[in-house]
Amino acid sequence: SADTYSRVLTDRQERTRYTAIELSERMGLARGRTVLTAGVRQDLVGLKLFDRRVGVAPTLARVNDTAGELTYHAGVNYQARPSRLLLFATTSSAFNPSTRVDARTGRIQGNETTGGHEGGFKARFVDRRLEFTTSVFTFANEDISRRNPLYGDPVQDANHTQPQLVAAGEERYTGGKIEGSWKPSVPITLSMRGTYVRAITTASPDLPEEVGRELTRFPRYNASVAGSYSFGK
Repeated sequence: SADTYSRVLTDRQERTRYTAIELSERMGLARGRTVLTAGVRQDLVGLKLFDRRVGVAPTLARVNDTAGELTYHAGVNYQARPSRLLLFATTSSAFNPSTRVDARTGRIQGNETTGGHEGGFKARFVDRRLEFTTSVFTFANEDISRRNPLYGDPVQDANHTQPQLVAAGEERYTGGKIEGSWKPSVPITLSMRGTYVRAITTASPDLPEEVGRELTRFPRYNASVAGSYSFGK
């Protein structure tokens, strides 16, 4: 409250209602050697925001909005060598409902969306004691909320009609990963994981100089190793 803090940056309550309708199908061919999957999902989101900061305009103090998005997924698994070598490929989309409120329009920003593809293989060796999974992927995040460069412009926003935010930011991710596990003996399991990701900004209306630059919050290389031992009864 104002009696406790000299400055309040955020003091709000959010209520979100999620509803989804999903339809999916899985089909096996050639006695299960090839498996196809596909599905669609309709998400419906209801948002209520209550901003309790002192001096907030009435149109921004209580904001109600709804969002909906249709997403999909499809994939195929093929056993090139049954129980030894599996090939796979997938494509899918998703979305993340936004809770940012535009200070000019009083509306909640549009949904951030994602779409991408992945393909790879999984192999087993030495009586299934050694396994490797390798894949490559690419996906893009779109409709990311960014500041409108025309907001407050003395010419383009002379009549104060420009929204504060625009859902026009975009990012692209490409890379690959490899995972492996080895059981040198029954109680011992050794595992490793390595990833390579190149993440760049592909659209940024408020900071155009960021286009083509890598996202610093995602390091290119990541690696981990682990071991476990199972004690018998």
